[in-house]
Amino acid sequence: MEAKKNNYELITETIIQSLERGDIPWNSPYIKRIPQNLFSGKAYRGINTLLLSSVSSQYQAFATFNQFKDNGHSVKKGAKALPLFFFSVIEKKDKKTGEVEDTFPMLKRYSIFRVEDTDCDVSQFLEVNTATPTEIHAKIDRALSMFFAKTLIGLSQCANSAYYSPSNDIVNVPSKENMKSIDEYYTTLFHEIAHASGAENRLNRDLKAFDKDTHSYSFEELVAEMTAAFMCNYFGIASAKQLENSAAYVKSWIKHLSSDVKLAYKAASKAQQACDWILEAMGETTCIFEEQTKAEAA
Repeated sequence: MEAKKNNYELITETIIQSLERGDIPWNSPYIKRIPQNLFSGKAYRGINTLLLSSVSSQYQAFATFNQFKDNGHSVKKGAKALPLFFFSVIEKKDKKTGEVEDTFPMLKRYSIFRVEDTDCDVSQFLEVNTATPTEIHAKIDRALSMFFAKTLIGLSQCANSAYYSPSNDIVNVPSKENMKSIDEYYTTLFHEIAHASGAENRLNRDLKAFDKDTHSYSFEELVAEMTAAFMCNYFGIASAKQLENSAAYVKSWIKHLSSDVKLAYKAASKAQQACDWILEAMGETTCIFEEQTKAEAA
């Protein structure tokens, strides 16, 4: 009898299966919204953002069975539930006195459904944002200008390659004119900025280990990839492919994910942390698509 998989194993298995199919779950050629709870309007974060962004859903709006029911809606028969993961604080009590002796966090799994799998009229909840691509790109440029001015990270465009130099604290990306698309330019820049966020005087992800430790290198690339995808979701642009040798990266990710079932969860947590840090430095406090993804209880 096969042993029941724990939640970290379920997360890792889902991601590895996507990678083995040739799909990088955090990258999308389509514009994605930030996945959120339909009724509370609260955006999902970390590993949940990653898992839900790869779900085929036009609206990226979800809720539990009971939330739909309590708001007068029903889930269609045969609809497939999606996993959602949150930490809950578990209390260890004394068997005799009933007093709490200790507390510890436990990753728990919940089930949610896409709004498309219900009888809910989405127009009651989601308002379409009319921002044009030009307006969105202008907003990103303003945010980037503030980011580089505040963090003092250098930006250069002097080569047909992308990298972050820890020793010089400089991000280098090809110019917009040398990229296949404007979305690819921003995705690549977000990826390199994510690396810069890990510097010792910032989020301290030990960037010195990359050249010597393939596991650390693979982990940092996961963090940067996920961060870029989260940033693209935030601004409402497509997260374009940015890694030149993606097949080699995918092979490495599968190897390291298989050997460490907590790797994906840890990478997504670090990516969310990096995303939050970058957005704060950009002066961003609200999403450009806040109205587009705004949800109110019926």
